Amino acid sequence: MRYITILVFSILYSTLTGQSVQASIDALLKMPALKHASVSIHVQDMGDGNSLASYNKNLSLIPASSLKLITTGVALEKLGADYKYQTKVLVDNQNVYLLGCGDPTFGAPKSNYTDKTSTLMLKLADAVANAGNNQYSGGVLAISDVFDTNPVGDSWPYYDLGNYYAAGVWGLNIRENYYDLFLDQNPRKGAAPSCCGTDPEIPGLRFINELTSGSTNSGDNAYIYGGPYGYQKFIRGTIPAGTSTFKIKGSMPEPPLVAAQLLHKAIEERNISIAKAPAYTFQAPSLAQAQEIYTHLSPTLADIITETNRQSINLYAEALLKTIALEGNGKPGSTENGINVIYNHLQSKGISTDGLYMVDGSGMSPRNGISSKQFTDYLYSMYKQNNLFPVYKNSLAIIGRQGTLQYMMKSSPIAGHLYGKSGSMERVRSYTGYVETQSGRTVAFSILINNYAGKSRPVVREIEKIFSSIYRL
Repeated sequence: MRYITILVFSILYSTLTGQSVQASIDALLKMPALKHASVSIHVQDMGDGNSLASYNKNLSLIPASSLKLITTGVALEKLGADYKYQTKVLVDNQNVYLLGCGDPTFGAPKSNYTDKTSTLMLKLADAVANAGNNQYSGGVLAISDVFDTNPVGDSWPYYDLGNYYAAGVWGLNIRENYYDLFLDQNPRKGAAPSCCGTDPEIPGLRFINELTSGSTNSGDNAYIYGGPYGYQKFIRGTIPAGTSTFKIKGSMPEPPLVAAQLLHKAIEERNISIAKAPAYTFQAPSLAQAQEIYTHLSPTLADIITETNRQSINLYAEALLKTIALEGNGKPGSTENGINVIYNHLQSKGISTDGLYMVDGSGMSPRNGISSKQFTDYLYSMYKQNNLFPVYKNSLAIIGRQGTLQYMMKSSPIAGHLYGKSGSMERVRSYTGYVETQSGRTVAFSILINNYAGKSRPVVREIEKIFSSIYRL
């Protein structure tokens, strides 16, 4: 009788707490801002895999950056937490070769895990100097053959392509494939600021400056227009009026060429003569006679997916997608093949891909579509992998500790108990991850909202109430 009583109480408790979560979901749905919105929500217990609450759980919606949870998770499963990219320097009597491997962190400017660009180039140039040849009849040749020639998503919006967050991915990346653009502010509102200087210097890059000055507190509302391979860019929008230098960031036209140029310069500073201008290629020459003199190792994949998810770096996600595409397909890695790997992997785990529309790895495209149940089903599959789950979970933003989800309050009761990834684009908000509840359970959630009206902050505040109700389970 005692065990039956405990069982009945457990079922009753689960039902009541589940109703509490459902009530908070219902409250969200009653908001006027969501009258014309599309919403998909699923809350799933990780202990038994059962659904605790939901709304339109099978409805496919735009996830924005939350899609990175699928890309990083599958990469972790396929490559392993200790995987490292290897970028190599080789020399022969004619050339210095910089052999790319798709490492998105190569020369990352702000990473805590790897050498910054200037330090990296010093090491590579020292290796060339130590090889003993003081004169090369050729030049520095960067090789970018490991990935295909299409660095950006086919359906990425044009207004994104010139900006740092849409830098795209190449077989050889450098400095996260962006440059800093320096503008001289104008003190008069409505007047044009002066343009331009870049770091690093990119020969041939020029700008058509259509910027104006906004109010002094208006912030960065400047956009750079222009896709990969193009050296003429348009700058539109506003920067604040003022008297200082203002910095924005743009995507490099050809990152492998920039890498070759930076290495060429560093080598010449060692008093080594290089006859030809730096260049790059998508078709590697024969390197049978070349001597490998240096190998640069990336951070571990565990560190890379942590940067990807906490900082929401699109470049890293796209690199991981093309890296897993290499599995069994040979070079070059492509977005299409990477997506096929993910579809096949999900299906092998018993996760339905019906209604899953994945067109990139980062969530940049508005043509991506996924349901909240597909998200939580994948989170459940990761939860069951004892060796990988701690790495995966700890790659996520942790409210109140490391990283933040947009607008989430660090003083909230869920601080330190919610591990998640947010996504946002115009009229899109998504939140997906895990909550460790006050009773010791682990619960996965996914909340996808498309086409809400007005500002996002009131909607997000209502979503916080859902998280609080999950935490009380």
